Amino acid sequence: MSAPRSVLVRFGEFTLDMQSGELYKQDQRIILPDQPFRILAILLRRAGTLVTRDELRRELWAKDTFVDFEHSLNAAIRRLRDVLIDSATTPQFIETIPRRGYRFIARVEDVTNTAKRDATRAERPDGQPRAVRRRVAVAALGFVVVSLLAWRTLRDSRGREVSVVARGHLARLTTEGVNVDPALSPDGSLLAYASERAGSGNFDIWMRRIDGGEPMRLTSDAADEVEPAFSPDGESIVFSRREQGGIYVVSTHGGAAKLLMPATRARTPRFSPDGRWVAFWTGQTFKTSPTGLPGPRVPGIINSLMLMPSAGGLARAVAEDFVSARYPIWSPDSGSILFLGEHGEGEESATLTGL
Repeated sequence: MSAPRSVLVRFGEFTLDMQSGELYKQDQRIILPDQPFRILAILLRRAGTLVTRDELRRELWAKDTFVDFEHSLNAAIRRLRDVLIDSATTPQFIETIPRRGYRFIARVEDVTNTAKRDATRAERPDGQPRAVRRRVAVAALGFVVVSLLAWRTLRDSRGREVSVVARGHLARLTTEGVNVDPALSPDGSLLAYASERAGSGNFDIWMRRIDGGEPMRLTSDAADEVEPAFSPDGESIVFSRREQGGIYVVSTHGGAAKLLMPATRARTPRFSPDGRWVAFWTGQTFKTSPTGLPGPRVPGIINSLMLMPSAGGLARAVAEDFVSARYPIWSPDSGSILFLGEHGEGEESATLTGL
């Protein structure tokens, strides 16, 4: 079966806009770097047939491009499978043909006309669109700074004065590639973020000054390096490395990244305001069904909130009476952590724990 060269293609719970490169899982937009997107588009267009590794190389890299093709393609395929929550051993979407290439094995459906009909039904009788979520195609995802230029004072229904932003100025800070996980230094002068602008098929940690200048690449590992956060003094950035699994720290002046703690699926590391600790969480937000295939997002899976010295060393779990604990936010005095805690399925709440 060959997929049509349409705008909107659906497979499983996913819908891909073949023109804009936007991937959706139901109403959730998922960030897909350029190379994984291009691989997915090729596989969808030739669904059910073998796409060789050599064909992918010719499609993704020009003849005069110097790149470790095997390593880069493997990294891009891993990234694509991570996004689709797919397994190389029990694939739902992408089947590996050893030493040959890949085949897209799921049912592929052209839903372009269906989307157009839905959009037409969403219009009011006067032809104006109803209040619906709009999906905007962009060439690259970037970060924008809003400068507040003026405030306006209004009165609410009870006569109380409230202030609102009257107008603002937008300044785009990044342009090249897909950029995610922005973090601002304590003094507001630096922006750290994860980006695939290097073109190697994975995210690295980059940094630039808010007031201008060229961005500085701080990491270059083949694994995805994401979720940066500044130390209180602005001298270091802590981040998560996905493939090997671990929490790392790198100087804002450059140099090699230092492993603080090896951990499987370590996420969202954050320095305490006093700089003594790093909080993070481990686990995932998807369960595995009895068949071994990925299942839906559920709150009942184990996630652990962890705490470790910022200089490295042993980590300990906190909030151990929770089935799931994740997304730590420090209190200003470093004495407590706000996190999303779950005692059981359907019992999700924001919780504050003392240390």
